[in-house]
Amino acid sequence: MELKAFKPDHLDMFDWNDHDKAVYSIDSQFTRAINSMTHGETFSAFHEGRLLVIGGAVPFSKKTAYAFSIFSKWAKLYPLTSARIVRRMFQTVIKTHGYHRLVTVNPVTGEDHNDWCHWLGFQKEAILRKYDDAGNDYVQYGYVT
Repeated sequence: MELKAFKPDHLDMFDWNDHDKAVYSIDSQFTRAINSMTHGETFSAFHEGRLLVIGGAVPFSKKTAYAFSIFSKWAKLYPLTSARIVRRMFQTVIKTHGYHRLVTVNPVTGEDHNDWCHWLGFQKEAILRKYDDAGNDYVQYGYVT
C-alpha cells in the first residue's frame, strides 16, 4: 500500500464507481477543486499498481477542514487495505496541519458511507435538508481530536 501526494493526472487513471462517476463528473466543481489542491491536503492511495482512493481535507480555517474520500471500483477488492489507508490519510492530514476538527457529509440513504464514517471515528452531528442540487438530505459527521 502506498500513499502519495495527489496529482491531477491521478484522476485520469481513477476507475470510478458508477454512483460516484455520476456525482463527481470530471467537470464538476468538486473535481476542479481537487485538481487545484497542491499543499499536501490531498492524497492518492495505491495498492498493487491500482489507484484505490483519493482523499484528504479542504481547510475551512486554521484548525478545521472538510474531509473527503472517493473510492475507486478497485477498493471493494481490498476493503481492509482501503480502510487502513483512509485512516492513515486522515491522521496524516490532522498531524500535518494541526486540525482539531474534520467535517464530512454523506447522503442520508448512503448506509455504507455512514457506517464508514462511524468506523473512522466520526460522530453524527446533523441532518442537512435539501443539501445537494437534487434536493437530497445529507448527514453531517464530525471528527474532533
